[in-house]
Amino acid sequence: MLLQAINMESSTQVIGLAKLGKRIILGGDAALESPAQPPPWKKWLLWAVLVLGVGLLAFMARSLTKELKTAEEKQVSEER
Repeated sequence: MLLQAINMESSTQVIGLAKLGKRIILGGDAALESPAQPPPWKKWLLWAVLVLGVGLLAFMARSLTKELKTAEEKQVSEER
């Protein structure tokens, strides 16, 4: 439909002749190589958060154990 809409007289102005130019190498062999991968910072951040979370849980468990041990010793001393 597009070609029919263009008049034959104005077609030379709109549609020109294609000509071969000189050969240009755009990327060469470097374009075929994969780019260097960025460091996996998201994975490192995830592991850091997980390790800190486990450390926090260990600290809380140790603190709770000390509290329970102290409360148990206090209760035993009161019973005597």
